[in-house]
Amino acid sequence: MDASTNDYTKLRDRREMRNRARDGIRATRQKLANENGIKPEFELDLLAMFVRNEQSAAPTMWIMAVIAGLASMFWAPKLQGCAWLLAAIAGK
Repeated sequence: MDASTNDYTKLRDRREMRNRARDGIRATRQKLANENGIKPEFELDLLAMFVRNEQSAAPTMWIMAVIAGLASMFWAPKLQGCAWLLAAIAGK
C-alpha cells in the first residue's frame, strides 16, 4: 500500500509541475503576443482615454490653426497661408 501511495504522490507532483509549466508558458506567450506587455483590457482603457482627449482638444486645435494661419498671412503669401490652414484643418 505504501508503494502505490508513493507512486500516486509522484504522479500528482509531476502533474502539478506540468500544470505550472503550462501556465507559465501560457502567460509568457500572452506577454509576447502583446508586444508592449500591456493587458488588452488596460490597452482598451488607454485607447478610450486617448479618444476622449482628442475629441475634447479638437475645438482648441481648430482655433489655434486659424490663429496661426491668419498670423502667417502677414509674412507669407495669402495663398500659402490659406493652403497651410486648410492642410492643418484637414489633418486634424
